Amino acid sequence: MAQFSDETPYQLLVATEGHTLLGCAATLRYRPKPAFDGTVEVSIYLAPDIGSRGVGSVLYGEEFPRCEEHGTRNYLAGVALPNEQSLAFHRKHRFVDVGTLVDYARKWGQPISSTWLQRRV
Repeated sequence: MAQFSDETPYQLLVATEGHTLLGCAATLRYRPKPAFDGTVEVSIYLAPDIGSRGVGSVLYGEEFPRCEEHGTRNYLAGVALPNEQSLAFHRKHRFVDVGTLVDYARKWGQPISSTWLQRRV
């Protein structure tokens, strides 16, 4: 597990096995105003062949305590639909659905919808 910052709630953790990338997780600033400093947006990527080896859980298990040491109280995750596996993963990690934005962005040239989830500390 490689980690890139201990001084802010904005983290990037990378999981590897040998020279193979298993996954990574990042926490990003949600909005650039001080009122939102206790909230971060999370992003996670797992290599397609990882399956259910627990890599994502290890990444979140390392990342969240680091963020909370810096005052993080809320995590937000946007999941592009359809993606039941990612929704289930986030719900397993105490995220709750807070709403779906319909056709609000584009991915690979196509309109997408995303369900947003929140985890409160």
